[in-house]
Amino acid sequence: EFSWEFVPRWISFRKNPNKGPFTEEDIHSIASNNHISWFGLGKPEDVIQMAESIKVINPKYKMLLYWNSESYWGSDIDTFQEEWLEPDVVGTGNRPSYDHSIPEMRSWWIQHAVEMDQNTVIDGVFADNTREPAETDKSQMIQLLAESLPDNSLKMGNFLRQRDANGNRWRMNYEDGSYFENQHGGPVNQPEHESIIVSMQLAREASWKRKLVMWNGSRRNCGCGNIPPSKIPATCVGFMNVNEAPEQKILDDLNLSLAEYFMVAEEFSYFSFNISPDASCERWRWDSSDLPQFSKPLGRPLGPPLQIGNTFTRHFEHLSVKVNLDTSETTFYWESE
Repeated sequence: EFSWEFVPRWISFRKNPNKGPFTEEDIHSIASNNHISWFGLGKPEDVIQMAESIKVINPKYKMLLYWNSESYWGSDIDTFQEEWLEPDVVGTGNRPSYDHSIPEMRSWWIQHAVEMDQNTVIDGVFADNTREPAETDKSQMIQLLAESLPDNSLKMGNFLRQRDANGNRWRMNYEDGSYFENQHGGPVNQPEHESIIVSMQLAREASWKRKLVMWNGSRRNCGCGNIPPSKIPATCVGFMNVNEAPEQKILDDLNLSLAEYFMVAEEFSYFSFNISPDASCERWRWDSSDLPQFSKPLGRPLGPPLQIGNTFTRHFEHLSVKVNLDTSETTFYWESE
């Protein structure tokens, strides 16, 4: 059920099982302030339990199984066989990679997701690490999973990418929507700002096709804990090794990301923002629910975005917003202010 009353939100979150369980406050905030998310870090029973806990608070919440198509991700699954991994090959986060040339591995990957989706608290599957040409074993596996799920299950994933040939639009023939990340990164030969502009175009095109859009407004991933200053990534300077939230830096990030999202927002477009998805960190890093922009009335868009050069503007019932991509300057006129 989609609403324009406030900014429509989704959330990315995870927690190392060794860091302890999610608190009641954590789960209540996730369920009360968002509409959709994925979860998959942990044993299958942990994923089910998380979905159950959220739906007790918000029965309309949509919970997707996180399912990595590249790497054996999370805790042990008793039906998995070690010989289905590629020897001496690692994927994201140095996790062992699947050998997609093995038919039994592909069948297992599909069947496990289908069986998890059969649980009443799981509303679909989110496939990650999907960037492959259409004809590969891996891509065929991802498509077969989508075709194996029932019509009322959401088929989502990390699909549309402006940096890939044709943006991977072909995936939308059998998927229900796409997650968007790294919208500002692309080939070095692209004109300035082409990456974000084409990302916005892909998101709007998906919406026109009645697809669900999960727009990631996070501009960095900066976890907690103290590390040597020389090892802090450039994007995390001022966000790591700090004793309190860098409020102005967070506000600057949010304003720019939110303005970009407003240019793509259509029905079934959702926005997420955090500094890190790691829920074992301070709340301000992973849960942005308390930021005032998310409690201001928004209303329906009054028309499509308008573009002059690299400046975009758009009007909603209770907001007018402008973003200049050349200067990163944003302007918000909230009716409630």
